[in-house]
Amino acid sequence: MAKKRTRKKTAVVKAAPKPTDEQIIQVKTWIIEGQQAGDILESIAQNYPEQTPRVLLSLVFEDMTRESADINEDLVRGFLLNAYRELYRRAFEINDFNTAISALRSFERVTLG
Repeated sequence: MAKKRTRKKTAVVKAAPKPTDEQIIQVKTWIIEGQQAGDILESIAQNYPEQTPRVLLSLVFEDMTRESADINEDLVRGFLLNAYRELYRRAFEINDFNTAISALRSFERVTLG
């Protein structure tokens, strides 16, 4: 009698679904907010367990690179002015006058060239 062959079981690997625009925007927001890489990876695992972080981050960086090619200089200048104003305000509140003066100098460079 012939021996019965046993079939090897092979695992079926399901491909992760393509990241949605909402997922890409959320991860981009975390990056822009300045969150740490480990925190971003943890948030991806918690919020989007079906996604592969490498694929999702790759799409996010591609999107950011594409957007950075069309940066509006007035928008950047406005952001910098607001940031320097906020730095000055906070430094002045805590009596850190060296930082306040540095923020004013930076503000001047942005506004006067």
